[in-house]
Amino acid sequence: MKVQILRVAAIIAVLVAGTITSVRAQSSHLVAVNIPFEFSVRGKTLPPGKYLVRRALPGIRESLVITDEKGRSAAAFVTMQVETRMPQTEGKLVFNKYGEQYFLSQIWEAGESAGRALIKSKRERSLERQTEKIAMTRETVTLIARH
Repeated sequence: MKVQILRVAAIIAVLVAGTITSVRAQSSHLVAVNIPFEFSVRGKTLPPGKYLVRRALPGIRESLVITDEKGRSAAAFVTMQVETRMPQTEGKLVFNKYGEQYFLSQIWEAGESAGRALIKSKRERSLERQTEKIAMTRETVTLIARH
């Protein structure tokens, strides 16, 4: 477990250092979506806006970066593969919502039966535990990608 955490931390450090360069160097994105609310990605809060999700490092499916179209807001993160039986008809982002707080949870590309899931941050895990203790409900919000 410690080795995995250290590996994730090292990858995130490299991603953060090269996020802007990597985003500008890549021409294709996995998903483009307009997010109408403030949301969190691995402890970083991003404002509403139009966002692109791309691979942070070429050929490495686990490392992704989300950036607004103007390049002002960005967050790099490591993901795990999740699968469904049927390929997705549209690309989409899935968020977990606790009260008024949104957390990016999954990324799905159109035509793919395998998506990417984010590891929950400490803050999200804490809110998840709180929802079990009080009457707060967790919702899932899905935004369809634009073409």
